[in-house]
Amino acid sequence: QRLVDEAVASGEQGGVQFCVYRDGKCIVDVWAGRLSTNENAAAVRGDSLFPIFSTEKPLLATAVHRAVEQGKMDYDKPLCTWWPEFTGDGKERLTLRETLGYRSGMTGGCPDRLSEKGMADWPLLLQVVASDKPEITPGTKQRYMPYAYAWMLGHPLEVAMKKPLNDVLTDEVLKPCGIENDYYFAVPDSELKRVVKVYSGKETYNFEEMNKNCYRKACIPSAYAVANARAIAKFYLRLSGQD
Repeated sequence: QRLVDEAVASGEQGGVQFCVYRDGKCIVDVWAGRLSTNENAAAVRGDSLFPIFSTEKPLLATAVHRAVEQGKMDYDKPLCTWWPEFTGDGKERLTLRETLGYRSGMTGGCPDRLSEKGMADWPLLLQVVASDKPEITPGTKQRYMPYAYAWMLGHPLEVAMKKPLNDVLTDEVLKPCGIENDYYFAVPDSELKRVVKVYSGKETYNFEEMNKNCYRKACIPSAYAVANARAIAKFYLRLSGQD
């Protein structure tokens, strides 16, 4: 606790949480700071929610693995098995396994033809992506997908599981980990007051876009989830079987 308090007092952090499990038991769960730089902002608590960006990608991948375990998806079938519109320019040969391994060839950030509002419009987003051309031959080279991981895996997953993506992630990952009240891919109105305001600082990414409710409420599980430290720690505890 002294360390996080000092980090806030020195200005190194505005708000912070830190949680550690060891041998299946929580041994550290501390926090400090405020929800924003506003001097009247509420204090950070253990259940406050921080925008986490790519930290949600492993949960999306875990949901896909669970779908495979249930026989509803197959690593070596092409994505167009569940996304018929995703064809052309070699996309029809791209497999689920290659997509999980960042070999989609569709590595760009936000589709260029979409506005801010469009990025939060899932049906429109899928329509635009399905018609996009790969940057490189799908399945050939590994390249990180900062945003695209969400829809490249998310839409096939929701089709295979026959329910909305947010429901799939909640039912297959969040609830089994016991973190459904501390981790949100789409933040409900009732929980917005718990979300920390973020600032871009010296980073090249525009993190401040996450302060807009259109992104907080959109289920784009590669860059726009919120969670607290204890929820992330509990996920890895469950995933590793140490609980």
